Amino acid sequence: MVFDKNTLDSIREDLNKVLKSYGIQKNIDFKIGKISYTESNFRTTLEAFNIENGGNADQIAFEQNCHRFGIPSDWFGKVVEINGSRYSVNGVNTRARKYPINLKNLNTGMVDKKCSASMIRAQVSNGV
Repeated sequence: MVFDKNTLDSIREDLNKVLKSYGIQKNIDFKIGKISYTESNFRTTLEAFNIENGGNADQIAFEQNCHRFGIPSDWFGKVVEINGSRYSVNGVNTRARKYPINLKNLNTGMVDKKCSASMIRAQVSNGV
């Protein structure tokens, strides 16, 4: 087997199914990180979140890291409007300096937009 993008996409999909099945039994939500690879090996990270008390892995990660960008933890799930589309604050990417805030499009349900903390701060303070 040669590791390439298509092979690793398939492996990620299979791993997510296995981890989801296992996690349901143990009240754990697993998140596979970015995958780096060569033709003969690959490496990734794995995060596990305790969701026993009804927690949400994205919210837990947001609450742990939002202070790095000067935003309060209660902004998770806040709805903002950007260029006529409505989004909810869905997470932070701690490695992204310019656009660390992940937004979920409320029409499509996809996390497909990133923006700066100052943009979200302006949106929330304006009551959008």
